[in-house]
Amino acid sequence: ARQKLVTLSRAKLATGMLRWQSYNLHASLTNLPGKAENVVAKRLFKNILGYMGDKSLPATQILIQDLVQQCLGIPCLIDEVYCQIMKQMTKNPYKASVMKGWEILTVCLECLKPAAVHKYLQFWLRENAGSYLERLETLMYQTIYSPDRKVIPSVEEVKGIIKGHSGKDLKFITKPLPYVRPKYVPPNWRDVIESEDGEEEIFSEGDLEEDTTG
Repeated sequence: ARQKLVTLSRAKLATGMLRWQSYNLHASLTNLPGKAENVVAKRLFKNILGYMGDKSLPATQILIQDLVQQCLGIPCLIDEVYCQIMKQMTKNPYKASVMKGWEILTVCLECLKPAAVHKYLQFWLRENAGSYLERLETLMYQTIYSPDRKVIPSVEEVKGIIKGHSGKDLKFITKPLPYVRPKYVPPNWRDVIESEDGEEEIFSEGDLEEDTTG
């Protein structure tokens, strides 16, 4: 019976970690490589609390800049931050906080490339994004297939991203095109014989055709 109670307690704890909370995070949501990264992860959660209005902090735009800067410097924090944002937007009772959550998520999708978490992030967006889905999902894939960002966004750029501006083309999802191997079509043997006799060219324009069968 004692073991069952311990198991139940852990289950409740895990459930609580996946939903909104108004207080600081005591441990990272993902497995980070060391104590230093875990400390930064907990500090970035305070940034998220502050930007979403769940914690009173000044200069909210700077909170986003700091979050992006830390993630660019320590890439393993990127998936952690996405998990933190999704957590804070799950069962959040405050509409204003949720709206701020969409803003910070949009900035992250513009600047930070999700790694192992991207499939879950896509599923979460499809379950929760509503009218934001097409833009955010497109933005996510544009970022995934674009070169890694090197510099943090300025305050003005952050404001522009929140208003709907983007440095990426959101008209379509850019994915790497599959490699198409050119297909060599050997010349007809009669053409070869004729070319040897009459010094005609062996190849014609139709000899190299694109292989559309993959």
